[in-house]
Amino acid sequence: MSNTVTTNQTTTIPRWDGKKETAETFMYKFKAACTLKMVDGEPCHKVLREEFEAQLPTDENAVLDETNPDDAKKILALKQNEQVMAMLMIAMHTKEGMSKVMQEMNRNPIFQTGQAWRIIKSIRDECRPDDHISEMELEAEVNKIKLKKGEDPNVLLEKLADIEVRFGMNIPDKKKSGVVLRCGKGTYNAVMATTTVAKKKSSKGHPTAEELIEDMHTQWRISSNTSGGNDALEDDDVKETTLVSKYTEEEEDNGKREPASKDDRTCYKCGDIGHVARDCPSKKGSDKLVVICNHCNEPGHKQDDDCWEIHPEKKPGYVEKSGRI
Repeated sequence: MSNTVTTNQTTTIPRWDGKKETAETFMYKFKAACTLKMVDGEPCHKVLREEFEAQLPTDENAVLDETNPDDAKKILALKQNEQVMAMLMIAMHTKEGMSKVMQEMNRNPIFQTGQAWRIIKSIRDECRPDDHISEMELEAEVNKIKLKKGEDPNVLLEKLADIEVRFGMNIPDKKKSGVVLRCGKGTYNAVMATTTVAKKKSSKGHPTAEELIEDMHTQWRISSNTSGGNDALEDDDVKETTLVSKYTEEEEDNGKREPASKDDRTCYKCGDIGHVARDCPSKKGSDKLVVICNHCNEPGHKQDDDCWEIHPEKKPGYVEKSGRI
């Protein structure tokens, strides 16, 4: 079932499942929906504030004069409150949530529409108690934050923000930095130390969590782009594998030659036997060009006379069908 409802004015109303851990997120989204909801050109988000009660008449059935400026404001306030109460009724996804709305509507016999701000306050008081227990629960959630191997450090900021939303409390900057330092320990020791030293030199302070993660994210991106260095073949190795496999696997299957050993490998950079291009002595300190055969288009030999496709007998380890080397 969808957790949102769209009105005919394209205002999406969030749904609340009645759970404590989703209450804060719901209230933020509901406030946003009320901001988008317009009544006579005015947004309805002010209805959610306790001080909005002063704009409402004591009796919603009182006769008001639209030509009177004060009465006109009360009429607008009644319309806005009525709209938000209807939105709250739609938003409640559980019987318990609907019960909150009904209780408010039955609270005052001369104001049976109910007042929306009271319902929001009830949810806030029930799901976000402002006491030491809530602070302890927040502390416990913060201590659970971890950074998995290979995970983008930016997720730490997302996890911290999620906790702040759920508890409706701000996490001190110093504690956020402590979380980042704890989670980045080991993998990001060097970059965190560099960031800390640079910050102290520039402003004699400590880096924020955002500053630490910015540099950690840079290292993560570099590591991600170069990861698999040991697992992935280097460019030279890929070309070398292509050259060797072309003349070994097919010939081994046909019984033309014995499996190639390391000493049989041919370097495509210089054409010599006994090493691969990665270990080629001419690779460093030399501008030697890589020659390409004009017959097979493979590197490592210069002319048709040396091409193994034309002269397979010249390939090291070649075995004739008679078995003679």
